[in-house]
Amino acid sequence: MSGQDVVVLRDVTLGYGRIAAVKNVSFSIAEGEYVCLVGRNGCGKSTLIKGILGLLRPMSGTVDLRVGLDATAFLPQTPESGDFPATVWEVALSGCQRSGRGFWHSEKDKALARRSLAALDILDLAGRRIGTLSGGQRQRTFLARCLCREPKFLLLDEPYTGLDPEAAVELSEILLNLRDRGMAILMSSHDLGAVVSCASRVLAFEDGLAFDGGVDEWLDRHNRIDIQAFLEKKGRRA
Repeated sequence: MSGQDVVVLRDVTLGYGRIAAVKNVSFSIAEGEYVCLVGRNGCGKSTLIKGILGLLRPMSGTVDLRVGLDATAFLPQTPESGDFPATVWEVALSGCQRSGRGFWHSEKDKALARRSLAALDILDLAGRRIGTLSGGQRQRTFLARCLCREPKFLLLDEPYTGLDPEAAVELSEILLNLRDRGMAILMSSHDLGAVVSCASRVLAFEDGLAFDGGVDEWLDRHNRIDIQAFLEKKGRRA
């Protein structure tokens, strides 16, 4: 069940220089909502996420992140990390960092990191270098870093990219559990299966916000094959 709004956008236009990538978008997301942001590459999904996170200033309109940045976590697309010399523990613990604090971690932070790793069933990997992990293990590690922020609002940008089917199912179960605990989730995805199985609501972009509603209504309006083709059509990345 949804609760208070965590973010409200009113007539927001975002872009780069004088070129608008997202035009006149209005919507809100409440506690306990799992919202999927869909559309072809170049439609403005990543631009919208940057606007919500304050990485882009709106050209017009307002973005009201009501829970604040300290209660917001972001899981970006995870690149191949190679043998980067950071451990799973160090990556997770970095999520405890807050604005206005030095680079030190309290015992409370360390306990939170342990709980986050344990919740994602990777506490036994704490000493492993991030570059030695599988795609699913890396995704769990970066999600543990997000959980260390104790967020009320979680944003994810194409989190299923590069995951094998088993890891994708595990990620869906984790995210649904977070939603059931009242966390608001906004996920950008091209994975139709993830959208259908997880989302409570869809924001579909095609030359602006073309649809805002429930998953069943979205599917009823379009043939599933047509939707998959739409999501997979390539173009300029936002």
